[in-house]
Amino acid sequence: MAKNIQVIKAQEGPQWKLLCCPADQILFGGGRGGGKSYGLLLDWLAHAERWKADARGIIFRRTYDELEDLIEKADRIFPLFGAKWKDSKKTWHFKNGARLKMRYLDRDKDVERYQGHEYTWMGFDELGNWPSPVPIDKLYACLRSAKIPAEFLRWVASCNPGGPGHNWIKKRFVDPAPPFQIHYALQEFEGQSMQISRCFLPSLYTDNSALVEQDPTYIIRITAGLPEYLKQAWANGNWDITAGGMFDDIWEKGIHVVKPFRIPPGWLVNRSFDWGSAKPFSVGWWAQSNGEEFKRADGSTGCVPPGTLFRISEWYGCSEFEDDTGLMMSPSAVAEGITEREQSGILANLEIEPGPADSSIYAKPTGIGKDEKSIAEKMEAAGVYWEKCDKGPGSRINGWALMREMIENSVKHPLEKPGLYIFDTCRSWISIVPLMQRDQKKPDDIDTNTEDHLADETRYRIMKKQHGTFSGSLN
Repeated sequence: MAKNIQVIKAQEGPQWKLLCCPADQILFGGGRGGGKSYGLLLDWLAHAERWKADARGIIFRRTYDELEDLIEKADRIFPLFGAKWKDSKKTWHFKNGARLKMRYLDRDKDVERYQGHEYTWMGFDELGNWPSPVPIDKLYACLRSAKIPAEFLRWVASCNPGGPGHNWIKKRFVDPAPPFQIHYALQEFEGQSMQISRCFLPSLYTDNSALVEQDPTYIIRITAGLPEYLKQAWANGNWDITAGGMFDDIWEKGIHVVKPFRIPPGWLVNRSFDWGSAKPFSVGWWAQSNGEEFKRADGSTGCVPPGTLFRISEWYGCSEFEDDTGLMMSPSAVAEGITEREQSGILANLEIEPGPADSSIYAKPTGIGKDEKSIAEKMEAAGVYWEKCDKGPGSRINGWALMREMIENSVKHPLEKPGLYIFDTCRSWISIVPLMQRDQKKPDDIDTNTEDHLADETRYRIMKKQHGTFSGSLN
């Protein structure tokens, strides 16, 4: 392999930094044309050259069609290093004994095929096509070796902004630290803990000198006619866009996110709830305008249509260490936490009424433990009461449609219909809900494989909203 080293090499810049990065998990991503797929293949070549017959790799794409594209890319460079493709096993065999499998991972349960496997290098091309990190995290357990030290095992992934996985990838790799800077995520289990190092390496088409030289108008051509958010994603690798989502075309953070203010005494205040134990639970506190003026944080006055909702506080029961993972709290403990929160901060001294909750909390246990109380009954015993949410036929589709309508109403001038606003202290909602992805098979619904608990809880509250009429302005 060494004698062919001049045949192909990583380009200076992000590709070279990828090969040199020592982080446990590396996201190589940004705009279109940044050489990401080839970067992953070159990273494998470097690993295979160093560890030879001990190198065992696997790289995934979401679908078989995508995998074919990756195989074609590999076929352009791997044979230059003496590798042979075994199509029946979808595996590259290298002269020095290294092996690289190329697989697709369409459904989460496909992970079960790899239980007990051991790999020293693991790659995910176009990571954003996976709506949930769950299958990715399960596969991480297969990254182990009795022959190669743990610090030399490689986990690398590529992707662009947007797509079903935009939210969890941004939260995990992009937000914690500036580009090219290693950051750490604490992982705990049964009293033991460890730090996993991560790094985001952005790569744009301008970093791909070979592409720029061969096709100078590439980025102009592929972004022609696209909406602005896609241009920002593909050309500039902008992770602050919302793309392909349920609300991305109407959400404007500068308008919908507001500073907290004192809730007028005549406004209705209640809460909504989506239950979760292994998965996160979500509690949202809402203030509903009756049309009277309120005083903003800066001292000015505002007035919004009756029925307008403000999310004034929240409690998102999600693990600090794992995305889309609950706190395993009991219903009684959650109820006690709700009561504590309603006695302090912005919720103190407000008259908070019961609001809608996922109707599943009223279900009675069956089989063993059938005499147990329901989740709702346990919470009522702790002093927290709920109303059953609307889960009738079409309630999901109608709920998202109404939510879109309220978000869109908020940006219209003059304001005439009820809108939706979020206090800037509700950070979980702001970071997750605007990025919710549509179900590819049912585009009028949200993809339930994503972290949808905050969105569901919001939908329950919106479906209980009382409409009103109004003529005025927020300004």
